[in-house]
Amino acid sequence: MDISFREIDLEDKADGEKAVLLLNEFMNQTEKCTREIDISIIEKMKNLGFAKIYFSEVDRNIMGIAVCFKGFSTYKQKELLNIHDFYLQKNYQGNGIGKLFLEFIEKECIRNDFCRVTLEVYGDNSHAIKLYKKSGYVGSEDTKNSCLIYAMKKDLF
Repeated sequence: MDISFREIDLEDKADGEKAVLLLNEFMNQTEKCTREIDISIIEKMKNLGFAKIYFSEVDRNIMGIAVCFKGFSTYKQKELLNIHDFYLQKNYQGNGIGKLFLEFIEKECIRNDFCRVTLEVYGDNSHAIKLYKKSGYVGSEDTKNSCLIYAMKKDLF
């Protein structure tokens, strides 16, 4: 199995279309949404100027996505990266690819002198919480709107 990771090219139409497909798949599995994301989301994220999207590929097939946004830590006076969406297709979960994907994102952050990676995860997503904790993320739990949410971070420096 050949596993690779890369930042997508927001100018590449094929990358954008695959990102939209994966995001819709993710939303339908986690949120049970009936509304679909359309390709205009790529242009919107590109126009923000601080969005980063990464793909996970197995044998040249894109099967995972991480949608991230740059932020800033005033305390550390450096940029940070927030993982907003993190998704691997079901048949690729549970075999270490998620951990490798997070490590790739962290290396990209270190390469770009970011100080931290942050994320939020719903309390009922025990598989993701286990992955994040195993990958060195720490955090706290909060209950908002009767829903348990973990805010987690991993300092890189």
